[in-house]
Formats: sequence, C-alpha cells, structure tokens
Amino acid sequence: MQKVQVENNDIFYIRNGSGTPIVFLHGYPQSHYCWRDQIKTFSEQYDVIAPDWIGWGESERKLGVDLSYWAEVKRFENFIFQMKIERGFHLVAHDYGAFLSLGLFQKNKLNILSLTLSNSRCHKTFLPSYKRLVDFQVFLSGLTWLRKLVSYLPWYSLHRNVLKKYISHGSFDDFELERYIGWIKRSQTDRLWMIEYYAAYRTSPPHDIDNCLNNISCPIQVIWGEGDEFLSREIALDINRRKPEASLEFIEDGGHYVMETKPDEFNQTLKSFITKVELKN
Repeated sequence: MQKVQVENNDIFYIRNGSGTPIVFLHGYPQSHYCWRDQIKTFSEQYDVIAPDWIGWGESERKLGVDLSYWAEVKRFENFIFQMKIERGFHLVAHDYGAFLSLGLFQKNKLNILSLTLSNSRCHKTFLPSYKRLVDFQVFLSGLTWLRKLVSYLPWYSLHRNVLKKYISHGSFDDFELERYIGWIKRSQTDRLWMIEYYAAYRTSPPHDIDNCLNNISCPIQVIWGEGDEFLSREIALDINRRKPEASLEFIEDGGHYVMETKPDEFNQTLKSFITKVELKN
C-alpha cells in the first residue's frame, strides 16, 4: 500500500492500473479491501484508487482529530487533490463513503465524471432499529468525563455481533471480518478513537446535504443491494425521484455489503454505467 499525509493524518491507499481514475471509498467498518473484486476487475482498464479512510483499515487513528461531517468531507476532498488527478475521475462509494461523497457537491471543486452510490444513508438516516443502536453509541461516546471508562465497554463484541450474520450471507468470511474490526480490541487508544468517531457522528441529516444532492450535475447511478437490514430502499427511490436522470439498479439478495456479496453483478452494473458515461464524453 502507498501512504499520503492529509491534514497530518497518514492515509494508506491502493493505486493500481492506468487510464481514467476511479476512486472507490468504503464505509463502515471496512477498508479498501471491501473493493477487492472491483480493484482486480477495474484496474485492468482504469487507474483505481481505494483508500483506507482515516481511522479504518491501516490508516491512522490519531486522537483529537475533528471527525465531524463537514471536516471529513473536506479531508476527503484534500485526499483527492493529493492524488493529482488531472482530467477528472469516476467516484464509487458505499455506506459512510457515499455519505461523505455527497458533501463534495456542496462547492463542486472537483471534476467528478460520474457518481455511483451504493447502500448508504446519503441524505436520510437509518432504519429505526439500527438508528437506535447508533444513537446509543453516540450518547455513550458523548460522555466526555467518562470516556476512558466507556472505552472498557465491549465495543468489539458489539460490532462483531452486528456484523457476524454477514458471514453466512457470504459478504465476507470470519478472517475478513476480523480484518475489518480486529483493531478495536487491540488497544485502549484504538477504542478511544472509535469513541471520538461516534461522539462526532449524528444520525440526523447534516445541514445543507439536500442542496448537495440537488447540485449533482454529473451522471449518477445508485446500485442498491436488496435486503439491507440497516437502510430502507426508499433512500434509493427518493434519489431517483429527485434525480430522474439517475440510473437505479437493485441487486436481488445483495444486502448491505452488495459489492462483496454479489461482486459479479455489481461489477457488471458499474462497468456498463461507466462505459456509457465515457462514450457520451
């Protein structure tokens, strides 16, 4: 992996292939590895860039960093500037990564050739049962005077219990799940970073994110894995209503981690969309 420093934080990333760049941004609790099938396929024809976002995978978990939504959007924008992309890029993002990607359209400083969003809260929020779980973690993490004590709670077990069902779904195996969340149990500092992450997180939509959706002028696609236990498919349908020109593709039994559960269908859908965009340009 390569490393770049963004706002004094070390961010590790994969960069393979040549051609028009495609930036893949993962979500919770993953890393660039969740795009392993996409990296292999698309790096044959494109310049594929896939970071481990700050705090996840191999990237740095430094305490005291501003992890609020717009600070994260700005950090992602700075990461892309550091990639020295000259002629624009396709952006493919999932979950938290897609949530951040919408924020890039507040000011439209980047030359984004197309946007693909996959199973993300985007401009909305989670299904009630999962929202309650996230809000509970946000509440605990906001108890700043008890933060060290809170770090001793079974964070690893909590996240593993939420995610272990996806092993039987075929999204990832036990080893791969450990690759995603094993760091939570390594040290108190790592858990304190997670607590700071949740302390800064809000399940309510950020101010101005609706305008970001309205500001999208590049071709847009939504690839949605059916059977998502965290998110309503109404999010994808609402994007399609508000952006009628958007391509909307549902993948049966794809679930939340559709690019891992159904990589062939995901890749075919994504490749068809990007090819059409490039032919028009």
